[in-house]
Amino acid sequence: MRVALITTGKTELRGLPPALTNIFPDHEFLGIEDVPGRPFRSFTSGLLPPPPEGRPDIVDHLIARAAALVDPDLTTGFDGVIVIDDLELVNRHQIDVVVDVFRAAALRHLDLYAANPPRRSALATALRTKVSFHIARPMIESWFFGAPAALATLGISSIPYHVRPGDHEDFATTDRRYIAEQPSVCTRWVRNGEVRGDRPKWLGLDRIFHPKGYLQWLMIDGSHKCCTRYSEADAGVSALAAMDWARLLGIPSHATFARALVRDLAAMLGQAPAIASWSGDEAPETSVNTSRTAPVLRNI
Repeated sequence: MRVALITTGKTELRGLPPALTNIFPDHEFLGIEDVPGRPFRSFTSGLLPPPPEGRPDIVDHLIARAAALVDPDLTTGFDGVIVIDDLELVNRHQIDVVVDVFRAAALRHLDLYAANPPRRSALATALRTKVSFHIARPMIESWFFGAPAALATLGISSIPYHVRPGDHEDFATTDRRYIAEQPSVCTRWVRNGEVRGDRPKWLGLDRIFHPKGYLQWLMIDGSHKCCTRYSEADAGVSALAAMDWARLLGIPSHATFARALVRDLAAMLGQAPAIASWSGDEAPETSVNTSRTAPVLRNI
């Protein structure tokens, strides 16, 4: 089967297809670009109000592209679509709102066909059986700390870094050096006038909960305009492509959002993943096994 991956980050766009191919080798995964060479924009980068107020244009764009890829009136060659976005720290306390915002966007898209009931019904069936929405909590880089082999591809061993024991989808670092770090170490960034787009992620107030910020700091390089050797388009792709799924999913009560993604794909493809041991808890917000009164997509 061919599965389209609609992602909102450079790491996921290029790294998730090989990562999933490693555990579902009989199937094809293709990262879908919004415009040539670029992923879709995230709809979770700001604090989301619940529907109906929470309806950013970005989320409507995401569901429109997903629907087009499974539209029975079009020929795309895809058997399924996975949309995946980071939860982000700003929304970590309201996972249900993020899911509700995406679900509401799917319903709005179907309403575009209200004047043509047969067409709406056919598209509704396609969405309900072929499209899923998943969340990386709080962001895809948390997976790397749950499966250190990914970090090893970046030259980072378990000795230099310090993270709180437990579920890495609830990431926190205890690294005192990182927590106390000052902007002055980013000499080029400071010299260039502290350009906002190049601002290191770890300078935020929530730095201890920011896996990408900590990863940037672990690869710190003050001579770089972004103050790090880590880049989503290169280092992040390499790390994700080398994902050790058995390690990430090895503890049944951990990585429940990642496991919900893998379980959903196993059901979609009719094949268990090539992982020795991966069963366990799944995030109820995105699990395909959660009972829902009126599902709009496969899992929400």
